Amino acid sequence: MQNRGWGLGTGDWGPGVRRFSQVRIAGWSALSAAGDAAATWDAVVAGRSVLRRDAEIGWCGRVDDPRSAAEVAAATAVAARHGARLGSAAASADATLENLIPQAKPSWPQTHPSWRSALPGLSVATSKGDPWLLEAALAGDLRHFTAAWPGQANAVVAAALGWPMYVNLPTAAACASGLYGLLAVADAIESGRAGLGLAGAVDRSLTPFVVAGFHQLGVLCGSRPPGTGLVEGAGFAPAEGAAAVALGPHGPWRLIAGVRLGDASHETELRDPEVLLTALRGLWSVAPSPDAIVIHGTGTSNGERYEQGGLDAGPWRSIPRIRMKPVIGHTLGASGLVEIVAALHSPHRRLWKLALGFGGHFAAVAVERD
Repeated sequence: MQNRGWGLGTGDWGPGVRRFSQVRIAGWSALSAAGDAAATWDAVVAGRSVLRRDAEIGWCGRVDDPRSAAEVAAATAVAARHGARLGSAAASADATLENLIPQAKPSWPQTHPSWRSALPGLSVATSKGDPWLLEAALAGDLRHFTAAWPGQANAVVAAALGWPMYVNLPTAAACASGLYGLLAVADAIESGRAGLGLAGAVDRSLTPFVVAGFHQLGVLCGSRPPGTGLVEGAGFAPAEGAAAVALGPHGPWRLIAGVRLGDASHETELRDPEVLLTALRGLWSVAPSPDAIVIHGTGTSNGERYEQGGLDAGPWRSIPRIRMKPVIGHTLGASGLVEIVAALHSPHRRLWKLALGFGGHFAAVAVERD
């Protein structure tokens, strides 16, 4: 049984598919265990794993940064906005994330007079909130209790951007959260509810409590380095990361289409092959023959078989596939956005990105460089 997505008509492109004509990516930024977006792409191209082996977790991709999830999201968002203000093809401010928050004003809308008539849209996906703050709250420091829950990062990011008012677009869709946030902001711009927007995602969840849950599910690679996942019992290396994209009517990359679908056939996994095939057919009808597909590539045996089955079953079967998780780890709720932002540094002109989320959430986007 499929959930065809909220607010989406079936149109001529299939269920769950929305085509965009008014949305461009003006600036972007990302942070992974490899570094900024450009460094992340370089590591992926070189096949140079940045994962480390932790005594409690096994292989993982920690980000050495003392800030909270909301603070990291704010810095990443400001860097993406900064790239848009500079008119650069990429957020060159990636390398100096820590230094950008004091430079947040004048606010982005003030530098683009044509966008002043509408509020900005804002979506910062924190699919699990901030588990480190929750651990502190449960240990007795109740100052962090409210800030630990999902959806709390939007206000922190808005303050960093200098946006006293904005269209609030919270999203939570497990590992597809980042792409759901991007598409939520794109919906608002396309429909005229927002004149520009910023979509971000952050995941800093490598706490004992969260890791224990993943161990219980049997999805981590543990002491065995992550691979393609086609070996029974394989798993992924959990990781931390953040990304943001500044969206508006101008920018070097165009958002062509997005897909949001759900699979209700299982409580935790995508199992209905028609969900993935419907999405791939829809993307092919709107943005055929991409130069590459940034796959989800979760690393688990069930997930890999499911995704590979769909990718091998249509005219897209010969398209090169980019797999990032063996290099930077699985950045969980931020993975969809982290990986597409890193791929914006590639030489490719047209890209697809797929994200398969826990609980049957699916999202995909097609983007194209001018």
